[in-house]
Amino acid sequence: MALGTTSSPANLGLESLTGSRNMPRYYLDLYNGDGLTVDREGQVFDTRERLRREAIRILPDIVRDEILEADRTAITVKVRDEDGRQVFEASLVVSSGWCD
Repeated sequence: MALGTTSSPANLGLESLTGSRNMPRYYLDLYNGDGLTVDREGQVFDTRERLRREAIRILPDIVRDEILEADRTAITVKVRDEDGRQVFEASLVVSSGWCD
């Protein structure tokens, strides 16, 4: 499940400039009304802030597709590191309903 595109310095040919050859891989697992979708590929991020931003960035796209099916949609992205430890979590809840 590739939820975004992030280039590592190695992919950009900048390995020698950054000195970072082994940046950590993170897995963005998705929890929604259908259950769990496990990210088996993962992504490499050069900073924790870029990881945080990507986890938050994908939430509206996912909710946009699912909110049409229900009056309440909750989406959570749980981020695991290479050792399987959860390191970050972001959620978005959208509720809708008629007032009459």
